Amino acid sequence: MIELKNVSKSYGNKKIIDSLTCAFEYGKTYVLTGESGIGKTTLLRVMSGLEKYSGKITGLKNMRKTFLFPEDRLLENLTASENIRFVYPEFSKEKEWFSRFLLDGCEEMKIGEMSTGMKRRLSLMRAFAYSGDVFFLDEPTNGLDPKTAQTILKTMKELLKGKTAFIISHSERDVTNLADSEIVLNSQPVSELIFR
Repeated sequence: MIELKNVSKSYGNKKIIDSLTCAFEYGKTYVLTGESGIGKTTLLRVMSGLEKYSGKITGLKNMRKTFLFPEDRLLENLTASENIRFVYPEFSKEKEWFSRFLLDGCEEMKIGEMSTGMKRRLSLMRAFAYSGDVFFLDEPTNGLDPKTAQTILKTMKELLKGKTAFIISHSERDVTNLADSEIVLNSQPVSELIFR
């Protein structure tokens, strides 16, 4: 069980999270929804250890965490394959991975030559190839056309089996395809979560 006890986070005088207490089960996929700017990304960053906070979070110590940022943080001067190996030197089964994320034959393509959708799929592939015990994915299907997104969601569902995942999305499609539980953030500062 992952537990947050009286967790708070502010940026200057602006309180984003206020005394939040909640719990999550291992092995489930939670999709966070709510208006832009309400605190979804801040909550993920706090839980993943990317932001300092007050309060207590238990159940994540010694867990291997994987974080996908809302923007693609790829190295433009490297090839697609080199980008994966930069964060995961032991990367193997290259052709299989590239195929799963609809990037067949793109291993040696430079990032600057890729479309927005290709970059997003590569960022996702990097996160899943690196793997982890807990996934924090911020808008994973952003920039993907509906047909491609549907295929990628199926792949994500398979790869997340048995894993714990927290996913931010503004798409009902993502909620339907991935969520064991939808978490709604509907007020700021975030002091409680609505589980659906």
